[in-house]
Amino acid sequence: MCTGDELRQKIGTEKREIERLQQDFADLQMIREDMYDSEDSSASTSSEESDDGDDLRDILQQLLRENADLEVCCC
Repeated sequence: MCTGDELRQKIGTEKREIERLQQDFADLQMIREDMYDSEDSSASTSSEESDDGDDLRDILQQLLRENADLEVCCC
């Protein structure tokens, strides 16, 4: 069983990971927008970026759920 301090530490770690993933996601969106603006982009590259964005979005959603669960458990 986790103590309150351990849970708070886990929540802090999860929040930092969420922030990092949100930044990665924002970076990918910016790259994608730049690619659409550029006529030199290839279809395979934008497809790969889309897959990365989807993966990051899934991870972010999972971390948000886990963070919410930890906060409920901690209170």
